[in-house]
Amino acid sequence: MKVGDLIKCKVFGDISLIVEIDHNHHISYGLRREPAPYLVKGARTLEWLTADYIENDCEVISESR
Repeated sequence: MKVGDLIKCKVFGDISLIVEIDHNHHISYGLRREPAPYLVKGARTLEWLTADYIENDCEVISESR
C-alpha cells in the first residue's frame, strides 16, 4: 500500500486515506513501543496504525496513481 491509497477495514467497513508512511514511527502502549508506520485520515481523525492491521485487515478500494 502507498500514500494516496483509499483503504477499507474488512471488519468494520471504515474507509480511510493513507496520508504518510514512516517506517521509523512508533506508538507507545505503557512501557511497550510498537511500530506504526501508516498515518491514515479517517472520517474524524488522523491516526498512526500498525503495518499488521493495514496489510492484513484492510483492502485497497482506490489505488493512488
